[in-house]
Amino acid sequence: MYKKIELKENILEQAEKITLRDLLDSPAAQAWTVSALGNIARFRTQFEGHDTERDEYLQFLISKVGQQMGYEDRSDCYRTTGAIIRGVITKEVK
Repeated sequence: MYKKIELKENILEQAEKITLRDLLDSPAAQAWTVSALGNIARFRTQFEGHDTERDEYLQFLISKVGQQMGYEDRSDCYRTTGAIIRGVITKEVK
């Protein structure tokens, strides 16, 4: 089981200035954000503290966002991030 990283307060304060909407509306962040949301839903039980009331509610909200996105849109984001990762790995191996 993986543990949560304790981030410094100043980092969390800066993060409060960024919304999920900002990330989903950003060309550079959109595919990564959609991919991350899907991975949260898929792998959340592998982390300590995933069963707290706060985390379960957050997962519920994340699931609602994901369900409202079309399957094709989510798939496009997964393909995009996968292609970028494969490209980076390919370049690093050469």
